[in-house]
Amino acid sequence: MAPWIGLVGMVAVFGAWAAETEYGAAYGVSVVAIDAAPLAMAALLSFTLRPTAKAVFSLRNQTTARIVELSSDAAVADERSRQLRHLDSLVRPLLERIGDGTELTELERSECALLEAHLRDRLRAPILTTLELDDAAYRARTRGVDVVFIDDLSPNGLDQRLADVLYTTAASALHTATCGQVCVRVLPTGRTTVASILTRDDHGTRLREIDQDGNIHVI
Repeated sequence: MAPWIGLVGMVAVFGAWAAETEYGAAYGVSVVAIDAAPLAMAALLSFTLRPTAKAVFSLRNQTTARIVELSSDAAVADERSRQLRHLDSLVRPLLERIGDGTELTELERSECALLEAHLRDRLRAPILTTLELDDAAYRARTRGVDVVFIDDLSPNGLDQRLADVLYTTAASALHTATCGQVCVRVLPTGRTTVASILTRDDHGTRLREIDQDGNIHVI
């Protein structure tokens, strides 16, 4: 619409100018009117190509969304397969042993209890098992430590910098614990404290909190 308004304005100006000279208004109008042809062609192309362009952009957006969806599905399938392989490697030997009908030894019973705790961690606190604290938790439990993982943040995850601080602090608490309890908790989004590590043993109770800046506060 704006180009046509501009053209009409030019016609009026040139017509008025030519009318005041010896050329006459018709000459002034004819000088500008020639521009109407390319303007009309441009308008026609605009009306013709605009729906096609919209359709192309719409298809591109749909394709992008579909690719993202397929990538997400593939990632979920890969993670499911990885988890199943991990679970199979952990559980199958004990299940086969139980299936034999032979009474389990005391060591095997302890292994079952440790495995149950490990699987519970993966369900209750996936973000902490992602941080590969499994081994530290397993070793602490073999020493008689009660290890509790609580994840109130998933599936949002943690910033990598904060995750590194949490892993280092939690792993240190688990490695040094010889009795009592170690409770590692990731707190919900929006709190000043991101995570906490609570240790209870013969020396008392100690609480370490990690804030949004990655600083560790000992209480």
